[in-house]
Amino acid sequence: MTHYDTIVIGAGPGAMSVGPVLAAKQKVLMVERDKWGGTCPNRGCDPKKVLYNVTATYLQAQRFAGVGMPAVGPLDWAALRQFESEYTQNVSANMRAGMASSMDVVDGSASFKDAHTLDVDGTEYSADNIVIATGAAPTPLPVVGGNLLLSSDDFLSLEEMPSSLAFIGAGYITAELASIASAAGAKVHVIQVNDRFLAGMPKADSQALEAALTARGVQFHWNTSVDAVEEEDGRLRLHTSNGELLVGSAIAAIGRTPAIADLNLARAGVQADKHGVIVDAHMQTSVPNIFALGDVVSSRRPKLTPVASFEGAYVAKFILGETAPIEYPVIPTVAYSFPQLAQVGINADDADPEKYTVKRQQVGNWFNYWHMKDPDAMVTTVLDKQTGELCGASIFAAETEELINAFTQLINQKATLAQVNGMISAYPTYSSDLPYYL
Repeated sequence: MTHYDTIVIGAGPGAMSVGPVLAAKQKVLMVERDKWGGTCPNRGCDPKKVLYNVTATYLQAQRFAGVGMPAVGPLDWAALRQFESEYTQNVSANMRAGMASSMDVVDGSASFKDAHTLDVDGTEYSADNIVIATGAAPTPLPVVGGNLLLSSDDFLSLEEMPSSLAFIGAGYITAELASIASAAGAKVHVIQVNDRFLAGMPKADSQALEAALTARGVQFHWNTSVDAVEEEDGRLRLHTSNGELLVGSAIAAIGRTPAIADLNLARAGVQADKHGVIVDAHMQTSVPNIFALGDVVSSRRPKLTPVASFEGAYVAKFILGETAPIEYPVIPTVAYSFPQLAQVGINADDADPEKYTVKRQQVGNWFNYWHMKDPDAMVTTVLDKQTGELCGASIFAAETEELINAFTQLINQKATLAQVNGMISAYPTYSSDLPYYL
């Protein structure tokens, strides 16, 4: 049996933040059963962003129709998918080669034999420390015929866009992929068991996005459950609590489940719940030499690539001797729909009116939004009444990335309006409007 200082299970962004750092000082093994690099670069945020950027530009061109932009034809989904595959086709091999340059790597499925020993497809490896970074996978819909539904992973590899497409669930995955699908010509349906779209966002923002998608032909079916699915002449018939719906294809987008079922955590004494592996403030599990990070962790924090990377960097430092508990900065989230929706810090819906001032502004007539023909743009800020510090913000606009990152920095710096007024930003940019948001 080969012994290592540390074994990392998984090869996603979190694993790749911990592995190379430890490998500079330790003997490290990384084990991956699927694609190296994990979900994000292979079948998640990166390929989605490739598809999104083209479709968002296409939709922006439609906004500019009549002010100098010539008419554009329909999107070419096959060409768009080919463009996306130019990036994804080599990701796994390149990521594996990068890790192999500094540590041992093995392709296979790992499971615990005990707290220091793993079985990888019949071969045993032992280690002083083990890091669980196996991520999460799409949650299947547990109904009769649920196996006929596609996942978000499948959507990103569709060779043809169906003429009609249903999304079951109304979270981030649906907001983003439904926006892409409708731009690509599909008639899109969104089916949700309650009446809430993007529940983690301020309600005013999510309602604005719902209205924008509805105007583009997306049909929302609220307070509706899918009870069964059956195939009919190459299409899918969805039996719902409010009638039947016949579509070309359907996506189960009800969330993601931590990938821990095959790890045999009980053999190592590692505790977990339905949300994932339970960890403490040092990312240690119930077994001190076993750590967990990223999407596999039972946590209410956003399951995002930069969060996993942040935790991976922390775990590496802790294993190498640092003892301070992990401290998270505020974490921004963005729904890459069109328009986009972004949120950071205190949600305006949760702000105590005795402590905070909520400033919601329609900014579509401000120059930076007007010249982008973004008439419904809205920016909301949450300010501490006593200190004047920015504590939260949300944005509904065609482009939110630059501004939400600026808000994130201001919140982490505990910035006040006086400090923001002391800054000079490039003009005209979204950031140049910062003083007026506060």
